[in-house]
Amino acid sequence: MNLEKPRLIYQASVERKRFFRRFTLTFLAALACAAAWFALEEASARAVVSAALSGIGQLVALIALVLFGLRALVNLWTWLRRKDEMLRFYDQGFTWIRGQESYKASWNKLVTFREGAHTLRLGRLALLQWGAHTLKMHDGPLLRFTAAHGDPRAFAKAVRPFVADVTGTRIARTLRSEKPVRLHPHLVVWPGGLEIDKLKVPWTELDVRLKGSRIVVYRLGKNDKFKAIHSYPLAQVDNAAGFLELAASTVKNYQPDRFNIKTQSRLPKIDDIRYAPGIYKGTPMRSQSEISFASELDARRIRWQYEPGPLGRSKFVVDFYLPDYGAWVDIRRTEPNAKEQVILAQVADALWLERNRERLFVFMPEGALLVNPQGNRAMGRDDFWIRLAKP
Repeated sequence: MNLEKPRLIYQASVERKRFFRRFTLTFLAALACAAAWFALEEASARAVVSAALSGIGQLVALIALVLFGLRALVNLWTWLRRKDEMLRFYDQGFTWIRGQESYKASWNKLVTFREGAHTLRLGRLALLQWGAHTLKMHDGPLLRFTAAHGDPRAFAKAVRPFVADVTGTRIARTLRSEKPVRLHPHLVVWPGGLEIDKLKVPWTELDVRLKGSRIVVYRLGKNDKFKAIHSYPLAQVDNAAGFLELAASTVKNYQPDRFNIKTQSRLPKIDDIRYAPGIYKGTPMRSQSEISFASELDARRIRWQYEPGPLGRSKFVVDFYLPDYGAWVDIRRTEPNAKEQVILAQVADALWLERNRERLFVFMPEGALLVNPQGNRAMGRDDFWIRLAKP
């Protein structure tokens, strides 16, 4: 239980009367421009000013009239539609009050944060602002922070560390279960790298940086230099802050020499970006599924050896050997295809004939197989552990 008092990091309020006040001022300014236009028209007719000078003045007055008129209409429309709002963002969550409605949530309920607000500035002056930062929550609401609430840049800067923490952790959790995360129609994060359109690049060859309002992906070239291969507008990428934080830490794990990081064990080469290598108790393994299985074996106090050597005519390397049970276990995310089944059958035959009838299993997320040259026997994961202990 967290007993610390929440720390306020950003707050903003929106009052309807402010837009009515702006409407009044811009409407009066539009009337003044209209009056100036008619005054110049009258002055030109009476030859008080030259026709050329009057024409220029009338053009300026007309342009100002249109601009102030549009601003007046926008503020009137906003005043009619908008409700009073109060926003308070804390390090542990936020409250968003709109009229009589109130929404309160912790940061871990955030599903998606997209930085879609834009501002055209001249120095510190905001000339034009459009778009919104959107927060999609787990329980349904889609909240939009616009320029009407305050400076979108200041808001994003305040909440980005907390958004990065929760979304980055969620992305990492999904990747550890060896499932992909799509952040953009043309950007998918896999445990072992990124899929950009149809190009798959492992983490060992990647770098990801934020350049202005774009996320730029770089790939290591033949000259050992990184070259930009794609960029994405920040406003079009879901959970960009979390992705950037995850990418920074992951790149360091897979490229320790580049960052002068000393490691006792190196991660195995990434052969398929669908899987993420890792190190379990000093043993480099090729996927998180293998690490999970090794952890399960330790929890059951079953001795194991990892990739002890090639087997059969195909020299196939099975992931685990369990010497106390005379069993070999290959870890897979999906059932073996036809070609793989032939190879596994050859390995099972070699184990039976050459290694005193040792057995071969395939262990998968949804079940397991006992591999035999004559055919495979399917079973559930619980049945696998029972069958393993009873040859």
